[in-house]
Amino acid sequence: SVGGQEVQDSFSGHENARIVGLSYSKEGSEVASAANDGSLRLWSAKRGVEMARFEGHKDEISGVGFSPIAQEIMTMSGIDGTVRWWSALSGSEMRDRRESSIFVTCFDIDKAGVRVAGGGFDGSLAVWNPLTGEHLLRLGIEVEESEEGLQLERVTGTHDDAVSDCKWSPNDDRIASASHDSTIKIWNTTWANCVATLKGHNGPVNKVAWHEKSRLLASAGMDFTFRLWNVDSQRCCLECKEHGGAVNDVKWSNGSRFLFTAADDRSVRAWTVSHDPSKDECTVQPIALFAANDPMLSVAVSPVTVEDEITCGDSKGKIFMLQLLLPGEW
Repeated sequence: SVGGQEVQDSFSGHENARIVGLSYSKEGSEVASAANDGSLRLWSAKRGVEMARFEGHKDEISGVGFSPIAQEIMTMSGIDGTVRWWSALSGSEMRDRRESSIFVTCFDIDKAGVRVAGGGFDGSLAVWNPLTGEHLLRLGIEVEESEEGLQLERVTGTHDDAVSDCKWSPNDDRIASASHDSTIKIWNTTWANCVATLKGHNGPVNKVAWHEKSRLLASAGMDFTFRLWNVDSQRCCLECKEHGGAVNDVKWSNGSRFLFTAADDRSVRAWTVSHDPSKDECTVQPIALFAANDPMLSVAVSPVTVEDEITCGDSKGKIFMLQLLLPGEW
């Protein structure tokens, strides 16, 4: 074990490429990894061996995600403008299409697997049907009809810079978006309006993550901090400056018992989080540290294990499968 995180396996998944995204299958038996060279790999979460390679994207992949209802993997590239679906069973591409209305920088699939939220370089967000491509919502855009019968679009609340991440809330009634404009926005998924703008980061916000059982939201920033927010009160409950570099990713454990962060200081850290409702303040305690040789960029958490297994990726294409060990278990 290394600082409370046991290394289950490590391997070079993508040669000299940055790991831009990781995703577990619904059963937790496979992990998909995507890199900035357009490569996509599928790994056995138990054995750490490569199961398939997917070739199709010509440029950097913006994100990767397993479908929650099928053995399919979804990828997007904001550079080549394509959305692709891959079979995790056969390793082959199933279908693709070009998303012309938004140059996608990130995406997230809802719990039912019937809606995809995506953010773009221009600060806008949209929601669409992943099977038909039909646009269901355009967040922050109101469409009005003129006297001549023309449809006019009015921008009401988009980000001022590129969207770096977006995440559905646990019950899919909200979407949180992070942006290079240093803000986080909360969106109503019924009316497509922005209900809150969270300000506090001193630089681009890289990632956001919802707590499974509360309205707490975690964020990771280029300003070397991760923060915790009460979405209802729109208040920053915690600013943590323990990392020595940009915090690139943040994830809650299965059940939200722990918080994991990955940073440019070449570490992945695990934290316990407590929230005092009377003061609307949070405190964190570090419980584990994994020290690597290169900046750590991505973290994914197993959806089924009670041992809090995670997979993380670095800036040189290496992937690590870790298991959290609490004090007394080392």
